[in-house]
Amino acid sequence: LAVMAGEASLARCCDFRTGEHPRHRLRPEDVPQAARSRQVRLLARLIELGLPVDARDERQATALIHAAGQGETELVAQLL
Repeated sequence: LAVMAGEASLARCCDFRTGEHPRHRLRPEDVPQAARSRQVRLLARLIELGLPVDARDERQATALIHAAGQGETELVAQLL
């Protein structure tokens, strides 16, 4: 509907590929969860949508902490 209405930016925001969307209302805790799960595309999407890159999960860890702890250098570079 957004595309048909000429709202390309809205359509892009709503365009989650199968399996990417966390299946609930987006929240800041989804950012570190995506990093912990190594979901690089989802993490980039969440940040693009304006979720805080420095959000913390239930253990007070950020996406950067998860990425660095897993040796995900590409993801660390993306987060910096």
